[in-house]
Amino acid sequence: MNYELANKLDFEKEFKVNKEYPQITVTNLPFEVISKIKRLYADRRSEMTSVMQYIYQHFILSSAEGLENISHAMEEIAVKEMEHYEILAKIMVNCGVDPRSCVYIDNNIDICDYWKANYVNYTRDFIDIFEKDIILEQAGINSYVELIEMTDNENLKEIVERIIEDEKSHIAYFRAVLELVKK
Repeated sequence: MNYELANKLDFEKEFKVNKEYPQITVTNLPFEVISKIKRLYADRRSEMTSVMQYIYQHFILSSAEGLENISHAMEEIAVKEMEHYEILAKIMVNCGVDPRSCVYIDNNIDICDYWKANYVNYTRDFIDIFEKDIILEQAGINSYVELIEMTDNENLKEIVERIIEDEKSHIAYFRAVLELVKK
């Protein structure tokens, strides 16, 4: 496996989306849309899971010699996912929803299933890390597309479309790492 080539990738220069997010003006969303946002926020395949998974991978990779740039990229991606998490929280707050890290059970706002650390994929296998990360990012994109399809709120659509750009850049980076390592 060729880790040296993959470690030469520069996430910030080659993959990072350098574009502002639209201002958040969203208010008064229907319950179904809020429920979908909660799942994107703190479900098994959510921004919270992405943050924790990528920061864990950053820690693991930072201890391996010759993977410094990859480790740094994972930290940068975790920070970007944290920004997405914050954006979703702000949308919920604007809509009068408590941004607890949980999803509603049986459409009941009084019963929450809280985010769990076992949602994180704790694999230490290099190839498996990036293959699972691609799956996580693609699941996020699919859920964001569903969110766009279920709302008429133009501001929410713009915000979600911008987040999808980041998720696609993360997939591109993960695929590039895998391609170079497998050479």
